[in-house]
Amino acid sequence: MDYLNQFFAECHEVVGAFTGKSVLVAGCGVGLDCIPFVEAGASVTGLDVDRDIGLAYSNPAVRYYRASIEGCDLDSAQYDVVFSAATMEHVHNVEAAYREMVRLVRPGGTIYALAAPLWNSSKGHHLECLYPFPWIHLRRAPKQLLAFCEERGLTHKGPPIPDVVVEGEPIRDAVVDWLFTSTCLNRAPSKRYVEACACLPVSRTLRNGLWMDGAEDLIPAVQSELAVKGYTREELLAASHSLIAVK
Repeated sequence: MDYLNQFFAECHEVVGAFTGKSVLVAGCGVGLDCIPFVEAGASVTGLDVDRDIGLAYSNPAVRYYRASIEGCDLDSAQYDVVFSAATMEHVHNVEAAYREMVRLVRPGGTIYALAAPLWNSSKGHHLECLYPFPWIHLRRAPKQLLAFCEERGLTHKGPPIPDVVVEGEPIRDAVVDWLFTSTCLNRAPSKRYVEACACLPVSRTLRNGLWMDGAEDLIPAVQSELAVKGYTREELLAASHSLIAVK
């Protein structure tokens, strides 16, 4: 959860005290993302599409609402802060999702949304066992990637992928199929995030940009290989996108 603490701290710098404020956590998952806001004195709504929403954290200051940030029937302009971390890379209609964040926040309220890792970055596949092989999901077709994993005896690391694989199991065709065809990842290029946020009806945009990472791994041979497929250096290094805006 170190990454969450980092994002919360930055959001706190922008918003100030959370005591008495109303916060929407978009993509709250099992509820852990709501904890720092509750501890800071906010009332929180946790929003997520997953069936296990809120299972890991219960508190009177939190209510959970199962819906998508792409569109929900929550009342407009009711939150002082809309916060989202490591969620937007899973949302397919990113344009609608950012517009919904603006709709839900009050005038003068803050939107803080961080998407990472983006699909075309070196770890955009979200599979920890593939982290030592930068951009392997862009460099190999599905059947080639499956053979690559089997030859090396790679096993799944990290949280289970429901109905697909648990930690320690070999990377099989179901995992590769999940990677390339599941709806869990949006596989969107970084420019879609930037463009979606450039025309939002907000009074002030403090940040709408990309954080670059992985330059040391983008050796000339890999860059040339991916350039043939149409990937630019900037796109390959765009590991995350962040939006900080005031309505």
